[in-house]
Amino acid sequence: MASDVGRIHITGGPGSGKTWLATRLSGQLGVPCFDQDGTALALFDRLGLPATSSSPPPEVEAGLIDAAREFAAGDAWVSDATSITWAAPLFERAEAVVWLDTPRSVALRRVFMRHVRAELQRDNRFPGWRRMYRFWRWSGRFYWDTNPPGVNPFGTPMTRSTLGSMLEAYSEKLVVCRSASDLKMLVLRLA
Repeated sequence: MASDVGRIHITGGPGSGKTWLATRLSGQLGVPCFDQDGTALALFDRLGLPATSSSPPPEVEAGLIDAAREFAAGDAWVSDATSITWAAPLFERAEAVVWLDTPRSVALRRVFMRHVRAELQRDNRFPGWRRMYRFWRWSGRFYWDTNPPGVNPFGTPMTRSTLGSMLEAYSEKLVVCRSASDLKMLVLRLA
């Protein structure tokens, strides 16, 4: 991957560092950043729907696909998303797809600490301890590959193995980061 890569899509499991890396690369490269969670929450809010929905209504899914397609049309950008289905325009247009294949213990610690920090700062986009606990358990099952295979209603792979299989379609532009040193090398190559 050369340093002239203009479109970078970042994916990975929960707590893998997708948003952190996307924000960092966006600032470093001076390009816009697409945030899946922020886009989805804004869409739910605009449509007057609760963000706690376990399955997105068709208008939310259509809105997410449209937002991804519009953003992907740009010449240079960084995006992050766990969804494989509605984020397809981002995967297809990206010149590099980065898979943050973070160790389970690191990811689960991050999920918990992110929630605690957001609660203490009173700016939690996903409030509630019961909600966090359910997500933390689901995340553990994602990394242990014990969730049912396939994707959930939001198009997010249910297991690490499912994600890996789905990313095979992008093997020619896939960069896998499994450690802090892998991330450091990626950031240096893109500088």
